[in-house]
Amino acid sequence: SLSTFCTWLVYKRKIGTSPVSRFIRPAHVRRLPRPISGEELARVLAKTKDLGSEAYAVIYLMAGIGLRCCEVLALDVSNLSDGSLLICGKGKKERRIPLPKPIEEALGVYLREGGIESGPMFRSWSDFRMQEWELKKLIIRVSGYSGVQFTAHRLRHTFATRYLEAGGSIEALKELLGHTSIATTMLYVKVAVDKLRPSLEKSLLTLL
Repeated sequence: SLSTFCTWLVYKRKIGTSPVSRFIRPAHVRRLPRPISGEELARVLAKTKDLGSEAYAVIYLMAGIGLRCCEVLALDVSNLSDGSLLICGKGKKERRIPLPKPIEEALGVYLREGGIESGPMFRSWSDFRMQEWELKKLIIRVSGYSGVQFTAHRLRHTFATRYLEAGGSIEALKELLGHTSIATTMLYVKVAVDKLRPSLEKSLLTLL
């Protein structure tokens, strides 16, 4: 859309502000959740360690590389190879992404402690693949224990926002998130731009 294109131009610093921002947007515009702050995210990860290596590995995957619930549940041990992870996303579309060292280590600890060498990576008490309700229950437990309210989608959104704020490209983020259209990824750009705006304006004031 025109709005998405203008937002991309602002992100690329081709223009200062979006010319379509003056117009009233439709009421059905999709709203994204507020990303978790760096301090809150650090507390979530620190508290999650107390709940065991499985909880820590799951939450780290969602917050660290933005996996969806269905993608976490679909993981097999064989998907992990040479510091990368094969993800089965929506529509059975596959992508392989590099694993940051801390997440790779968290997975390694979990697999060793659980004696898991093959088959489903995350399992239920009966040793079958973990179910969606079990994963959601784990997320609720971690959220309550850490004192930070979040959902799986909020963790994914937090990863995307932090990635852009760190200087990552929108094109690379599209691949990491497994989006079919870059227009979907562009939803995160506005959030990143808006978060950077106060600091930018403050820095300009010091020059006056």
